Amino acid sequence: MYILYAPNDICFKSKLVDKGWSTISINNHLWKYYYVFTQLLETHILYPRANRVKWSYTKHKPILKDTRVLGKAMKIDFATDIISHFVEWGIAQRGRENKSEFNKGTLSIQYKTDVTVKILDEVLDLGFSKWIDTDPKVKAGPKGWQPNTDYLPVNPSFKPLTGTFKLLADNLPLVKIDAPGAYAFVEKAVKEKLLLKPKIENYIWNYDRRMNIGLASKWNKMIDSIAAGDYSPAADPNKTGRFFSRLTSYPKLIRHFLSIDGEHLTEIDVSNSQPLMYALELKKQYATAAIIPEDVSRFIEECEAGKFYVKAQALIDPTFIVNPSEFKIQFFAKVFFSSGVRVSQWEHGFAKHYPTVYASIRAFKKNHSNKMLAGEMQKAESDIMIQKVCAQLYKNGINKFYTIHDAIYCVPGIVEDVKAVIFQVYAEYGIAPSVKTKTKTK
Repeated sequence: MYILYAPNDICFKSKLVDKGWSTISINNHLWKYYYVFTQLLETHILYPRANRVKWSYTKHKPILKDTRVLGKAMKIDFATDIISHFVEWGIAQRGRENKSEFNKGTLSIQYKTDVTVKILDEVLDLGFSKWIDTDPKVKAGPKGWQPNTDYLPVNPSFKPLTGTFKLLADNLPLVKIDAPGAYAFVEKAVKEKLLLKPKIENYIWNYDRRMNIGLASKWNKMIDSIAAGDYSPAADPNKTGRFFSRLTSYPKLIRHFLSIDGEHLTEIDVSNSQPLMYALELKKQYATAAIIPEDVSRFIEECEAGKFYVKAQALIDPTFIVNPSEFKIQFFAKVFFSSGVRVSQWEHGFAKHYPTVYASIRAFKKNHSNKMLAGEMQKAESDIMIQKVCAQLYKNGINKFYTIHDAIYCVPGIVEDVKAVIFQVYAEYGIAPSVKTKTKTK
């Protein structure tokens, strides 16, 4: 089901009236403005870290088309002009991103410019809701399309899924949501200005994040999607090996409204999964070594026990100036994935207590890059959790689960079966991970 959304306190119909559009033109083409707004929202919600959305003219042109308005005096190319109107009305910003690509066929570098669009924060903060127009003369979408029933005929952004990725995608419809309960929770959270987990906003940690109308709109849209059976599965098989869906970025506070066969789901999480991937790399490096440095052995043991973050913070940040829940994010940003141009205080602290491990990380980034290190660790994690663990679960006839990177959410009755497969697969790599389970009910 495809649902169109409207920004709160902004009426596109009034805007078009102000531009002198006729009633017939507005009735025929108003839906296109909500379609574009919804498309931009989609990327902002699916990829919350994306600052701007790449706007594809060729993708949306066949749907939006063009026409003449104002007594046929003006031709409107909707795929371009709606964005211009959004900029004019203070709804969005438009930018350009220059890219260069090497063409193997012509052995030359080709340059192209992508148009990028960002819905302004002040518009998102006002929130948005489903677009409903009770006027029967107002078209709700392309000819033959039923509002809130059919998918709009958008070209798929991702290649067809295969193998385990396809199995994961095919199983997503098993996941249902208690939509009324989730909506009620969000409404109550707004009224009470519920305190949320700290988060980096504009490069600064916000320790007083509260539920507001803008955030509630995003959460409600995510609830809408699952209630409508829209899971939007996709995968990145080459770079990170990860599987994505609507559930990937689902807020933890409303995950307990999800179920399979009416049962609340248990979260099975591999502790310290990312550093554990580097522990696996170190095991490879020292596989034939007569002597393994003490800090390497200690690092591997702490990762396997699921205690690395606690141990590392006690050594690097003994006064716990940084909130323990933030340490993981800060640590990876400043040690594992830093550029290495300037050595931070965090790196000095890590190097002091884990000198050989730190030297190995520096050597990798020097020979490759910090971004490649992040990708390699994600790929290693995905190869284990998706291509090995999930694949084996399906072979064993177990399918009542979904996955988010290093975690599996499943019905309670198969928890031990899932854990057994996780231990079995990691054992093949010479790793004995620590696994946590958590079940949250309403």
